[in-house]
Amino acid sequence: MSFYNSSSTLVPRLLYPPLISRFCSSVCVDSPSESAQENTSRSAIDSVVKIFSFYRKPNVVQPWQTTEKERSGSGFAIFGRRILTSAHVANDHSYVQVKKHGSPTKHKTRVEAFAYDCDLAILVVDNEKFWEDLNPLELGDTPLYRRICLRFSYVMRSNAGGRTISVTKGIVSRVEPGTYNHSSIELLALQIDAAINTGNGGGPVVMGNKVVGMASEMKKYIIPTPVIKLFLSGVEETGQYIGFCSLSISYQSMEDANLRKHFKMSPEMSGILINEINPLSGAQGILKKDDVILAIDGVSIGNDERGFVFVPLSKPYIDSDHSVKVCKCPSEGKPKKAGEQIVIISQVLLNDITAEYRDFKEFQVKKVNGVEVLNLRHLSELVEECRAEELRLELENEKVIVVNYKSAKEATTLMLEHHGIRSAMSKDLKKEASELASSAVA
Repeated sequence: MSFYNSSSTLVPRLLYPPLISRFCSSVCVDSPSESAQENTSRSAIDSVVKIFSFYRKPNVVQPWQTTEKERSGSGFAIFGRRILTSAHVANDHSYVQVKKHGSPTKHKTRVEAFAYDCDLAILVVDNEKFWEDLNPLELGDTPLYRRICLRFSYVMRSNAGGRTISVTKGIVSRVEPGTYNHSSIELLALQIDAAINTGNGGGPVVMGNKVVGMASEMKKYIIPTPVIKLFLSGVEETGQYIGFCSLSISYQSMEDANLRKHFKMSPEMSGILINEINPLSGAQGILKKDDVILAIDGVSIGNDERGFVFVPLSKPYIDSDHSVKVCKCPSEGKPKKAGEQIVIISQVLLNDITAEYRDFKEFQVKKVNGVEVLNLRHLSELVEECRAEELRLELENEKVIVVNYKSAKEATTLMLEHHGIRSAMSKDLKKEASELASSAVA
């Protein structure tokens, strides 16, 4: 990982996050012929199993009350005499059974490993008879775009009862990070145009004679094999699943040229700005606030990760149609100083200077050029009195806005005309700003 600290010279360093390295090293493969797909369909069906899970979901309000329920899903045999399925199928389980395709017998199974974050679980069946004529499926690589895959699963339908296996053809349309429904965590996901219905979870997605993913709770998204392989290798190495690694940092993009200039980046540099580091992060003591990460594992990071409207946070504003996300600002309590207000960015008006900060709507403004903001009037004074080349605003969550003061003042006039706004500030603030300007000239 190469990074740059604006308070010193360029310092390239290398961290070795093995999980990230292996996660990023997946290979894309082409799809086989249609006849090969037909052969795959016949062989893969015998590797798919139906899972019956009895579970007791905890009552978080009354923990002593639980009700046993039943759910079912799909799974498939993999190497090492194991069954791979979705975590949401085995979640909160009290008793789990599996049944092979074409067999009426249910076999008792146990959950060997469970991954909440990536929605994966490993089941083990100790009965030797279960494994007779059950061939494991081999894990492949990530398929190329527009390639054809086959999805196998037991679909839960009232007329069929999920007794038969559904085989659906789909085309790969996207490979990108996606939010997993089970954990709300963002990991690599693969989108196909085949619908994923109730009961599909845990079913394999096959291309050729290899698995390229597994159906999950995500609509039209499947869990790709790089995620599955990391889960399996983690269990093999430690005997238990620990989880996906994370730098545990808060950061922002650096599209704005003034922001990059403020942090002393050369024109050819691109990256992200670190706002905050989790105290328990493995990056503690290595990375620092205001460092700029330029690359991870040799891969460069791009800069892309409107005017601002400042208003005091008030009850009428909260009661309006706006969805206030300034949750970390004290919405209750007493002011510590006379005249204290919480000043927020109510809107970000689009222009070349502010496009970088389009996601900073409804963030609290805490400081202007290092001075704590008392209220909206004080913020106006700090802006009007600025004599520095740059204007730096420090927001909640350690976010930072840096604009060229002269350019911002010039852009304000154009933005007022474009949006049909009569004045850049209310009459009382405008009067005080005029007085400040007069005193400065005098």
